[in-house]
Amino acid sequence: MLRLILSVAVLIAIVQCCEKSTFTDVKIKASKYFHTTDDPDDIKIEDPINGCITPTEELKSALRIIINYQSVPTLYEGAVQDLEWLHELKMENDDIEVIKPGAFKNLPTISTLSLESNKLKEIPEGVFNNMLVKRLDLSKNSISKIAPGAFDNMPNLVKIELNNNAIKEWNSNWFTNTPNIYFLSATHNQITELPKDAFKNFKGKHVEPGKSILFTSIYLSNNKIENIHAKAFKNLKQLHTLDLDHNSIANLDNNMFSEFDSIKNLLLHDNKIVCLSDGFLRKLPSTEMITVNENPLDCDCLKKMKKWGREHNVEMRMTIRSIECMQERIQNVLESVKDIN
Repeated sequence: MLRLILSVAVLIAIVQCCEKSTFTDVKIKASKYFHTTDDPDDIKIEDPINGCITPTEELKSALRIIINYQSVPTLYEGAVQDLEWLHELKMENDDIEVIKPGAFKNLPTISTLSLESNKLKEIPEGVFNNMLVKRLDLSKNSISKIAPGAFDNMPNLVKIELNNNAIKEWNSNWFTNTPNIYFLSATHNQITELPKDAFKNFKGKHVEPGKSILFTSIYLSNNKIENIHAKAFKNLKQLHTLDLDHNSIANLDNNMFSEFDSIKNLLLHDNKIVCLSDGFLRKLPSTEMITVNENPLDCDCLKKMKKWGREHNVEMRMTIRSIECMQERIQNVLESVKDIN
């Protein structure tokens, strides 16, 4: 009798959690192993999923769940919950438009969550907060609005991808109490400027016991960045890579990186930079490579930059403009000779 009562109670709880059904005849794939393929077959799920995803007999030991090319317009509260062994959840190309707060509940071992290639426009607060996920992929959506607290209190998050969206403004308050990110990529968006303290919640260096030191990388190429506040990177002391390729940057404040200890790679390819001034280079920290190809560099300044690179053992990638400057000098000489004759 007691067993019957417990069974009914569990059934009622499941019905309540699926009062708003997220999944309707949705086919999923699952595995109790760490595969590299997205087509696992060791857990047999014969029937499509309806309602929400809970620890049924088939799924209670699942390490991976993959839902691709299905129709799931809205992830309601409790859409995926109570899967104590779930490490990876991929929901890609599923036409997801809305995620409600609390869509992912009680997933104590979740490590990777991918919602790539959907139709999301907004990330509200309450969806990812306090999740233990390490890697979050929101690329290839239509995200233009992210709540100020959307990524707060994510203690394990180390990698986030926001590529190929419609983000126009960078909010300095994102990632409060999310201290362990060492890989941020928000390429192919519409960001126009980086404000003061843009990355105040980031650390440049991460030291884990028994592991190598990790330096943060920030990728912001293919945006529309024109202005970078002089203190946009304040509080960061080290970066592995800062990728600002393919933007509209013309000027960099001399003191922008003056408090840094090191930037291994500074990528400025295809911007509107005429010169990296003596003051900027003098205050630049230890650096291994700077790319400035496809910028309208002044030829006299280019010579100074090349000399600085040799003196400081920094690889200066500006071959194309160097060739153009050489051609200009040759042309000037030829014209001078022609004038003499």
